[in-house]
Amino acid sequence: MNSLPSSSDSEMFKRFWKDIWRLKVPNKVKVFLWRACSRALPTKVNLQKRRVVDNSTCDQCGCMTEDEFHALWDCEMVREVWALAFGEVRRKGQSLKVMSDLVSVTKAEGLSLELFAMTAWLIWMRRNKLRVNDNPQPCPRVAFSASALLDEFQQGKQSMARGNRTSPVEAGIGVVIRNKEGQVLAALSEKVRMPVIVEVLEMLAARKAAMFAKDLGFS
Repeated sequence: MNSLPSSSDSEMFKRFWKDIWRLKVPNKVKVFLWRACSRALPTKVNLQKRRVVDNSTCDQCGCMTEDEFHALWDCEMVREVWALAFGEVRRKGQSLKVMSDLVSVTKAEGLSLELFAMTAWLIWMRRNKLRVNDNPQPCPRVAFSASALLDEFQQGKQSMARGNRTSPVEAGIGVVIRNKEGQVLAALSEKVRMPVIVEVLEMLAARKAAMFAKDLGFS
């Protein structure tokens, strides 16, 4: 199995990435999964290539090289997380070596790509906490947390959609421009439709601030 759909087969390549971007999960989880499938996460392997760390050994198991596939799927410390909901993928994909293949097999088996993405993201979050000794949650709870967070997100999105059909939920954007002495030079407030993801609201606010400053001639 190829690590990614061949770029020569443009339709297969496009479908693969569309499957990721269409997932009903938070945008940050989509971006995470895209990076994992693109081998672009800051794993020990990638950090060593950039000379950020001296070795590429996995901090979780302490014995294997840590790339995306190992950190998220193959490390003995996280295998139990996948055992219940994705055991069939492990049984049928013992020869797999990259995350993109896992996504393809998960889809082929008719399993939830949303749950797969959320689980992988939480495993990565746990891995990051482990690296800085920040009390990561026990592995047995990761699968439960992934399912609970996914349900919470999707129910919230459905509730938001129902609310938008009646009275749209609004949010406020505020912009204040000050000089180096802290004096207020200009201010703006505006109501906008509340996005489903908070990060989108933050991006809207940043864009509005930049446009407001440009319109007023501030550099």
